[in-house]
Amino acid sequence: MFGKNSFLKTALSLSILLVVFVSGCVSDGNTIAFGNGVVIQGWEADFSSLESGETIKFFLKLQNQGESLAENIEATVIGIDSKEWDFSRDPDFDDLVAPDRTTNTPGEVVTHYYDGEAPELPSGTTFTYEPIMRVSYDYTTNANKPITVVDIEELRRIMQQGKSIETESTVYTSGPISIEIRTGDYIKTQNEDPEFPLYIVVTNTLWESGGTVIESRSAPRNYDYPIKLDVDISSGGKVTCNTDGGWIDLWQGKTAEITCELNVDPAPEGTRLERLITADLNYRFQTDATTAVSVTG
Repeated sequence: MFGKNSFLKTALSLSILLVVFVSGCVSDGNTIAFGNGVVIQGWEADFSSLESGETIKFFLKLQNQGESLAENIEATVIGIDSKEWDFSRDPDFDDLVAPDRTTNTPGEVVTHYYDGEAPELPSGTTFTYEPIMRVSYDYTTNANKPITVVDIEELRRIMQQGKSIETESTVYTSGPISIEIRTGDYIKTQNEDPEFPLYIVVTNTLWESGGTVIESRSAPRNYDYPIKLDVDISSGGKVTCNTDGGWIDLWQGKTAEITCELNVDPAPEGTRLERLITADLNYRFQTDATTAVSVTG
């Protein structure tokens, strides 16, 4: 038989084990920051002012806060003469992994230090330089929108019961480019393959802050802000859009509007079907950040 002390020790041990077990299953409550693709989190010098000939370091920090893999990343300093500053070469970054909602893991972060030397200026002269960090990368935005295909008899029954079919909004992954797929509430069929219009709006969400789509290697040369658009629908349909081989061009880098025609197989008599419209955008994006350094001769 267990004594009173033995019982208390056993109960205490079980309590501790229970706390440890439960603690291992509870998250710390932190949430992932999803944003507009690759974000320049840091671009600054270790000194804001210095004299000609003094050494200086610039610090760069990037993080992928969107929901797609960032590929072919390039980081370049512009706005100053890198030879005049005797800058070290630009970094050669690998791809940046996106955040993971399932494991609550933030997007991948990379850093880089530029070593340099303040340029020679005449004695008594002070000049403020503004080095710009320009980062470009390949990215993808994925979107989907459910749509209901309903037979006319089923639709009549729904309406006679005072009910309705409501459409859901477009859901798209985080990144610098957004997309909206506009449709009616449903597609009505009556023993034939129906045609149904789609209206798609693609928008550069960072246009006002200077972010821009730039040319990619595979894009048409006459496009200033090219994006590759692929639209599809789940089994039982086809989408045809008024694009140039799938390419669209953002007007002044800001937005594009596309019309498409959707052909779907009719819903069986007296029933309705759910279909999923998907859209994939592939593009190369560029973003800038600026810092300032004052040099005295």
